[in-house]
Amino acid sequence: MELPYETRQAQLYALMSVIKSVSSNMMLQNVVFLSQKIGAIDNIYDFHLADSPIGTPYSPSLELDLLSLENQGYLYDTGSPECFTLTMKPYQLDSSPRINQEKFEEILQMDYDQLKSVAKVIQIKDELEHAGISDRSEIINRTSDYLFISRDNVQQSLDYIE
Repeated sequence: MELPYETRQAQLYALMSVIKSVSSNMMLQNVVFLSQKIGAIDNIYDFHLADSPIGTPYSPSLELDLLSLENQGYLYDTGSPECFTLTMKPYQLDSSPRINQEKFEEILQMDYDQLKSVAKVIQIKDELEHAGISDRSEIINRTSDYLFISRDNVQQSLDYIE
């Protein structure tokens, strides 16, 4: 269950103050999704794979919050590779979100392709478990077949969050 709008927006701003800048909305979607999955941050957003316009876990609320922060002048789109960057405009936080800096830094070290791949595998695993499939080998086989990637790559991605 997602947090209220004001709380989400404040926590997204706090995350962006740690990240500093991201190259795209897609990159931010993957960073937040994986950060939530490994416990680096609290669950702020609900993510879905179905109907995702970017082919990876996607939260419409995260995209709206990002655009809202940009419209309010807290972030700006530079048009450069570091697309969304914080402005100097101060944001009043009622409370700081819990961020496990060590785990969060692990995710920030990944390149976009790694983030996207791990996020897809984890989201498909979640969808399969939601459908009642809990056998790890079946999850690996189905995910491998669905994404056309090796079973070893699926295994590595699953191991990453465990």
